[in-house]
Amino acid sequence: MKFILFSDLHLDRPFPGLPVTQAEHYRQILRDTLRNIVALSQAEEAQALLCAGDLFEHDYLMPDTAEFLRQTFQSAFLPVYLAPGNRDYFGPSSVYNRLAWSSNVHVFTSIQLQPVILDGGLTLWGAAHRHLQDTPGFFDDFHTDRPGLHLALFHGSERTASSRDDEPGSHASFHAAQIDRAGFYHAFAGHSHLPQMARTYTCPGSPVPLDFEDRAMHGAVILSIDRHGLLHREWRSVSSVNVYDLTLDISQCSDFHTIKEHLQERIAGLRGFARVTLHGRLLPGTWLRLEELETVNSSLDGFIVRCGAVVPPSEVQEPAGELTARARFIREVFTIPGLAEDERRRILFAGLSALEGQEIR
Repeated sequence: MKFILFSDLHLDRPFPGLPVTQAEHYRQILRDTLRNIVALSQAEEAQALLCAGDLFEHDYLMPDTAEFLRQTFQSAFLPVYLAPGNRDYFGPSSVYNRLAWSSNVHVFTSIQLQPVILDGGLTLWGAAHRHLQDTPGFFDDFHTDRPGLHLALFHGSERTASSRDDEPGSHASFHAAQIDRAGFYHAFAGHSHLPQMARTYTCPGSPVPLDFEDRAMHGAVILSIDRHGLLHREWRSVSSVNVYDLTLDISQCSDFHTIKEHLQERIAGLRGFARVTLHGRLLPGTWLRLEELETVNSSLDGFIVRCGAVVPPSEVQEPAGELTARARFIREVFTIPGLAEDERRRILFAGLSALEGQEIR
């Protein structure tokens, strides 16, 4: 039997680090990715499509996303099994509960693992998060109650694995050894955005990168169990989006125009989304205008520039007799007691840039 497994698509993710229009474009990429996953399941003639949670962001769900999900899964023309995660948890107001899904879609709704009988003597057990956090482990004090080959579908991270768990509370974490002890042949788990292929479980990771620091492999997993009961796994790309996290040293840039030229060279030929972090000491007479720097892009779908370890010019002096907001700010910074010189320059740089209408990110 063949399955397509994915998780952590995070439809309608807000992407707060991107400008509004760029964030909207990335959210459309997430929708296109789901269509690609459905197309992959059809091309591979899979017997079922499995989602191990965080299909969407419950708190940010757009009004038309529910109908998009209903139509997309209906068009798959194969069984679809959904195990809600912590971000798309099953509750009274959840789309999982409110939507009239097509007959080929099965949503697991219990906090306890529940069985669905598949072909070939297989049983798929699935469970749901019912809250954003504090969900106990699904394998705790659990064991299958029937013969045959058992598979688990759920949202939860292995306790010894590296996962991108940035929230407080428990998210149905588990130990790999629990899978065997509970009577399962293999488990399909979501939650970690980093793909993991272990003996007893598979975590597909997110199908697309969801932040600039993400350098993992992304895609969906083709899973097949042959007539001998052996599991075969293959990752397959389902999106062509590229994300770049770049740096640019501006120490040797003699003026703002030169900074723009070096920035243009840094992103030349790139496609996708890029973030460039500036660092280095500005030369005398040089200031940054981040919004203007972001206009140098012509080929990227998304592009932002931010200040990292940028040290302002050292020639800023305490003004004498000048009665302006700029002069008052400089004088107050120079009177802060016990302030290290590097820190004083950083405060001056941030404040003076803000007074000139520039954004420091």
